[in-house]
Formats: sequence, C-alpha cells, structure tokens
Amino acid sequence: RREALVDFGELVGTRGTTTTQLTPSGKARFGNRLVDVIADGELIERGTDIIVVEVFGNRVLVRAADEQAS
Repeated sequence: RREALVDFGELVGTRGTTTTQLTPSGKARFGNRLVDVIADGELIERGTDIIVVEVFGNRVLVRAADEQAS
C-alpha cells in the first residue's frame, strides 16, 4: 500500500491550533483537518494558536500566531 502525496500549499497564512506540544514537530488542527507540523524556532505549547509560514512538500512550518513576523 502506498501513501498518497498531499499538497499543503493552500495552508500558507492559515491559522490553526496545536493539538500536541511542538518540540519542534507535532500536530495541529486547521478546521477539521489534523496536520503534522514543524515549529519555526522554539517549542510551542499544546493549545497555542499558530500560523503556517511556509510549506515544503509535505513539511508544514508554523510559528505562534502572536509572534511578530520576521
């Protein structure tokens, strides 16, 4: 059985909430969608509002939504 390739490009700029602690990877919910994500920088606690900053294939890079853009 082969895993289907997914495209998360549409998530760039989308806000979501972490469902696990990101150390640096974990899971986050965007609407009804649960996605594996990677924190851009430091640890992000469970339940934190996040925003998708970049997508590289199936790697979704996020940061806390209250952080200022670099």
